[in-house]
Amino acid sequence: MVKCICIDDKNKPEIIPESKWIKEENFYHIIEIVVLLPSNKLGVKLKEVKLTKTESPYEFYKLERFGFITPEDLEAFFKLLKDCMEMDEVLKQNIESINEEEFNKQINEIAE
Repeated sequence: MVKCICIDDKNKPEIIPESKWIKEENFYHIIEIVVLLPSNKLGVKLKEVKLTKTESPYEFYKLERFGFITPEDLEAFFKLLKDCMEMDEVLKQNIESINEEEFNKQINEIAE
């Protein structure tokens, strides 16, 4: 987890409930970092406020809405970013291998 502070709570999408919106100058803890598509901006999941797809189409907050108070927080952020990107690559490889296995299974069934 990485401690951060909200520096921008403007332009809340109408579909997100007020109870799930971040508040400027409040502290939060980042627990996951992802690349948001199609913008390729970084998004974060927070420990304190969780967005769910049942409430809105959003699951992440834009990283640019947050700042870091200490150099240690920033260092922890980069470590978490590295860890999340490594996990994402592992997940990506696992998905690709499953797709390849399924593809090969279908080819074998057709050949029989």
